[in-house]
Amino acid sequence: MIESEVRFPGNGGQEVGGVLRLPEGAGPWPGVVVVHEVWGATDAVHEFARSLAGEGFAALLPD
Repeated sequence: MIESEVRFPGNGGQEVGGVLRLPEGAGPWPGVVVVHEVWGATDAVHEFARSLAGEGFAALLPD
């Protein structure tokens, strides 16, 4: 799995950060945006995004 921190423009010009997890090998891959609950990106949410990448999905977890 390839994991990288990403930043992209959000609403009103604010910058949004997150983590992008990609499967090994060449894409393209189907993509999933993993949206966390009100408590933020907990360890369980990060683990879920990792498991998606392990199953062949590109998983973006915005924070």
